Amino acid sequence: MTEVRRPAVVPVQLDLREFRTVPDGPDGYLELWKLIEPTVHTLQPQVKDTWRLDLPDGPLTVRFVDPASAPARLDRTTPFAVRGVVEPPVIRYKCASCAAAKITRYGPFVCSQCREAKLPDPLCDDHAVIVDLNFGRVTCRRHRPRCECGEAGSFWCGGPRCKGARAWCDRHRKALPGNADRAYCPQCHDRRFPACAATGCASTGSMSCEHTDAAGRSCARRQCLRHGFRWQVYGPRRTGLAVCQEHRAGLAELGRAELIRQVVVATALRRGHGSGFRLPTLPAFRHMLINVRRDPVDIPAVAELVDAVRRDLAGTPHAAVFDESYGRAMRAAIETAAQDREAGLKHFARLRQYLRGAGRTKLAEQMTYAFFTSRSNLLFVRVPDDFEKQFEAYARKMSGFLSMTVKRENA
Repeated sequence: MTEVRRPAVVPVQLDLREFRTVPDGPDGYLELWKLIEPTVHTLQPQVKDTWRLDLPDGPLTVRFVDPASAPARLDRTTPFAVRGVVEPPVIRYKCASCAAAKITRYGPFVCSQCREAKLPDPLCDDHAVIVDLNFGRVTCRRHRPRCECGEAGSFWCGGPRCKGARAWCDRHRKALPGNADRAYCPQCHDRRFPACAATGCASTGSMSCEHTDAAGRSCARRQCLRHGFRWQVYGPRRTGLAVCQEHRAGLAELGRAELIRQVVVATALRRGHGSGFRLPTLPAFRHMLINVRRDPVDIPAVAELVDAVRRDLAGTPHAAVFDESYGRAMRAAIETAAQDREAGLKHFARLRQYLRGAGRTKLAEQMTYAFFTSRSNLLFVRVPDDFEKQFEAYARKMSGFLSMTVKRENA
């Protein structure tokens, strides 16, 4: 009896990584093989081991595992054995919108509003709405944020009013000064970067006028650095009070007590906002009166003015600036001023004697004592305008004689 030899089995591998409808079980793979088997019979494994088949659902690749052992010609009687299948990666999070169209795509995003509603369907890149590259606020198309005008939002406003919670369209985008990549809505932009109140000025009003009315309310008129004024009542190294053009022009018209009240109330308001500003010292108040009003006042008189303001503000929140430490500083300043005045008069007498001996008798007679501070070793004198040039020409010699700085008081 003659033995019938069966054809050798041809092992193949299927690559489905680009195929769109991957079978989900044995029956599906059997149907797929029936679909491609007639085409596989026409392939020539000894010509090349890998063949790409273009099918309606995408390309599928057939690879002959051992092409050398395959017959020269394949036909309908050739048996095949599928030794392996290379499938596309398993997508655990499939885009729900694509799935509705029978397309499988990875959905790395979840709509923040759907998550709150406990319907966190994954979204792919095409169906996720990402405004302003804020990946923490991804939404689906149904929940896309809208500008108050109804247009689709294109950026989240991080300004002082919106605080990143509201989206706005490009029509309402206002770029930050000096940084076109960042933007606020119009309201937040105007609050954060208010316009200067000066007529015709397009600069940002970075200074808010701290001049106060009788009720203690600040003017708050916005001025830019060019039109605003810093009143250096706290010394040259600390930020002075901001004053607008109108109130700067009227400072010299204010009375002594009102000038001091302006500084006291503005300081109280600053401290209420958490700053560490303290009231100026009595000598600083004295220099302020001279610089603003050309009004020389001795330290005891300044102390009386400050105390009058303290009594006037008693019972108001502004009175808190007159704490115990400032009371001690005032008493110490009065005591020091009395000692400095006694020493200063002696220095002044020596100076006049020196000038007479140097042939500057008229200058000595016209010059009067103003103020002396031992802390700075500084003697101020008053000289008529007619003798200003003569005084300036001789100031260095006078300072050298007394071993201290001698200056003309600007009053």
